[in-house]
Amino acid sequence: MGEGRLLPPAVRQAVLEKMAPMRAALIERLHAAKKAGCIRPNVDLGCAVDILRDTVHTGMLRHTMYGPGDYSVDTYLRTVVAIFIQGVRKP
Repeated sequence: MGEGRLLPPAVRQAVLEKMAPMRAALIERLHAAKKAGCIRPNVDLGCAVDILRDTVHTGMLRHTMYGPGDYSVDTYLRTVVAIFIQGVRKP
């Protein structure tokens, strides 16, 4: 993603269009959870989804560039999800 600014505008647009359905689906799921009272009302759902995506992306880059380190991919993903849920959950 950091190199995105170097790509031609048409390529950037194509990447965004490919990611849009997944982003929209995640926002809709969070919206349903928010409507059900499970998510704090002040959480910006689009921003939350972008943060989750970017965190998973960073973990993937770390794992593929530097190796697994001292924890597995599964541990990383479970930890990301746990922290994410704690951050958006309504008390």
